[in-house]
Amino acid sequence: MESPYLIKIRTFVFIMLTAARLICEQTVYHKNRKQNFSERRLIQLRKFFSRIYFLIVSLLILSGGILIFLYICQVRPYVVQTGSMTPTIPVGSVCFVNQHISYWNIHEGDIIAFQMGESAMVTHRAVRIEESGITTKGDANRIEDAALVTEKNYVGKTIFWIPEAGNFVRYLRTKQGIIFLLSGAVVLILTGFLLDNDSKGTDKEENSP
Repeated sequence: MESPYLIKIRTFVFIMLTAARLICEQTVYHKNRKQNFSERRLIQLRKFFSRIYFLIVSLLILSGGILIFLYICQVRPYVVQTGSMTPTIPVGSVCFVNQHISYWNIHEGDIIAFQMGESAMVTHRAVRIEESGITTKGDANRIEDAALVTEKNYVGKTIFWIPEAGNFVRYLRTKQGIIFLLSGAVVLILTGFLLDNDSKGTDKEENSP
């Protein structure tokens, strides 16, 4: 027969081994859980940046498509540089002028664009239409324009405008703006390349046995 002393020792050893095994299992479990949590966080961050990247690219493509469509429809953008049409059209707005609308389809109250001199483009409201021409006036001006708008210097009808957009356009034409555009393009290209490599690596890990 085994002595009670050996039985106690064997029981103690069994309990200690069982406790050690449970501790090891719990340690491995928490380590794997922590790794899984970190991997989930990384995957969530990748998905977040992928969505932001897709949103930015989609907006750029949509904006380009809209500009191309407007150009085909003979709608041209012009930056407002004076305050003669405030508060209706603030300084720094981008006006979109439809050149397809005929001079003969203009009515009183319409905002039109016309050439004044060799290079100046003016956007004013048509206040009176006569056979000799269209009398125009800026909303912020007290008096009407001295020269009539005729079919020769008429450009088109202003159909809508975007306030403050012209300030951004003017900035993009500066040296700093060009650097900003080039930097943004490089960042977009590199981001797309990195996201594409991450997605390929994730697919390989998921398909590996």
